[in-house]
Amino acid sequence: MKKYRAGIIGCGGIGLKHASAYAQITNVELVAGADPSDRREAEYRQIGIKSFYRDASKMLAQEGLDLVSVCTGPSVHAQMTIIAAKAGVKGIICEKPMAPDLIQCDAMIEACKLNRVKLAVGHQRRYGKQYAKGREVVASGVLGEPLLLWAMTPGSDVMTWGVHWIDMFHFFMQGYKVISVMGQVDVERQTLTGHKDFVEDALLGHLMFDNKIRAILECGDLAQLEPGFPAHATIRIYGPSGRFEANDIGYTLSMGNLYEYVPVESPFEQKDDVQMWVDEIKELIGCIEQDREHQSDGYAGRTTIEIANAIWESARSRRLIKLPLEPVESPLYALWKGNDRPWNKTIMKL
Repeated sequence: MKKYRAGIIGCGGIGLKHASAYAQITNVELVAGADPSDRREAEYRQIGIKSFYRDASKMLAQEGLDLVSVCTGPSVHAQMTIIAAKAGVKGIICEKPMAPDLIQCDAMIEACKLNRVKLAVGHQRRYGKQYAKGREVVASGVLGEPLLLWAMTPGSDVMTWGVHWIDMFHFFMQGYKVISVMGQVDVERQTLTGHKDFVEDALLGHLMFDNKIRAILECGDLAQLEPGFPAHATIRIYGPSGRFEANDIGYTLSMGNLYEYVPVESPFEQKDDVQMWVDEIKELIGCIEQDREHQSDGYAGRTTIEIANAIWESARSRRLIKLPLEPVESPLYALWKGNDRPWNKTIMKL
């Protein structure tokens, strides 16, 4: 069995999930991490990393890595993915969101293609059993032809959480693609994340698939919880025969007199639960060995960014957006008040 050397770029909270997953795979050796800060170095050492770097380029030059997880802030995902691809790694998992705009997504895809690197984007929920159940329900036809997909992310923006549901819309609707987008956003508070990324406070997106099925996405202040509803981002599938609902703590299938509820322990609340990341990495290794593409490859990741950007462009230009969307700088930036953009120093020019 071939052995793979793995490293983490961006040793924060989500990087711990990746590191723990690598440590559980018998033919992977977790050897190094890179982060400008040493704030969580002790936690990573407990998992097994021995070498730490303040500069990712130095780690890539010295450690001979085969696998790399990019777990930095979104504004440098493209930069880190590109330098890793050029350094000769075999596979990269870039956390979501893939990048702020399609220009950067395309640069990432091209760098991996030129250097024969397999790229996966971190939409790990594809491996959660409740979401696999949703795909099974749609494929089985027990709900009838889906009428509407709906998802909401209370207290979170489209790039932090909403892209997961955009990806899940496509995961459920295999073989279909979104052809038009209408959106509205609220940016009144001019919110910045901890990574200094500008995000909307509320967002509403209407997506139309090429089979005429609609999907609705509600984010942030707009995603109000129903009475008694759990405080978890949730996705639903409505059909003429019933409804399927899933979130990180379980799923519900309602059909006439049938009511099936299956609880799940959220991996984000269970420190040692990294099975979704293990599955994601094992698939990446299989893609390397069999020369095939990952189910959540760069093009799948790009699709989520195209739709997020289309929602922002619709809000900016006040019109229905037909896809494909031309690669341009993120339309969300145009909604910032004034010329002093706090994130400018982190936006990478490719």
